[in-house]
Amino acid sequence: MKYKVKIQEILEREVEIEAVSSQDAELAVRQMYYDCVIVLDDSDYVDTKFEVHKTAT
Repeated sequence: MKYKVKIQEILEREVEIEAVSSQDAELAVRQMYYDCVIVLDDSDYVDTKFEVHKTAT
């Protein structure tokens, strides 16, 4: 029998930013993330999850 095992690492960081609204704050941080100004690394590690699925044979 064959199985696929998915490994998911969860990284998380809180960023504090000045903004006019919550939407502006999110857009600004998203842009910083996509521009690689914010790069999550091993110091942002939160959890690891494993999920097993049986493959069709």
